[in-house]
Amino acid sequence: MLAAHAVDDGAVLSVLYERAADLSELSDDTERACFYLTQAYILALEMGLPYADSLEKRLRRQGRI
Repeated sequence: MLAAHAVDDGAVLSVLYERAADLSELSDDTERACFYLTQAYILALEMGLPYADSLEKRLRRQGRI
């Protein structure tokens, strides 16, 4: 994640934040998962990535949007 931040690779960062959210959900850490999902979503929107909609749906299910 740090390397992707260093080169400002938003597409890779979005994927990595989503993976971090998935891991947080497995640990039942909803707050952390939603933080990571929000970061993934923002980056996906900024980069025009097609899976931004699925991230939005996940955030809506958690009551975050």
